[in-house]
Amino acid sequence: MIVRALGLSDAPAAPVTPFADVPRDHWAEHDIDVALQLGYIDGITADTFAPDQPLTREQLCALLARVLALPTAAAAARPPFRDVPADRWSAPVIAALSGQGVVDGYGDGTFRPQAPITRAQMAALLVRLAPSFAAAAAH
Repeated sequence: MIVRALGLSDAPAAPVTPFADVPRDHWAEHDIDVALQLGYIDGITADTFAPDQPLTREQLCALLARVLALPTAAAAARPPFRDVPADRWSAPVIAALSGQGVVDGYGDGTFRPQAPITRAQMAALLVRLAPSFAAAAAH
């Protein structure tokens, strides 16, 4: 969805996906290749991508931080959510995106990093980030 929102679906991409679980006829294979070549994504492991598994909130934050080229080092000092400890791998990206007003948490002060991103949340993010995506796609 991010590759398409950036207008890069028609971008040429060599079929380089190293993931054994992404067959050449997978509906998202080309978009995965594009995102991989741009450095926006990586796999669950060196040869596993899990393309048909739900994307978690923290995985989406990692992807968005890369797309938006957000500096994340300083953001990790103080995670804004009580369920995202500073030593969690996703804490810097969640903090950076939260600090930019891109993502927010729940009313109880949690972020729920391992929860799947919902369609409604993804749609809201795509609308919120449309101007940023336009700028990113121009580069």
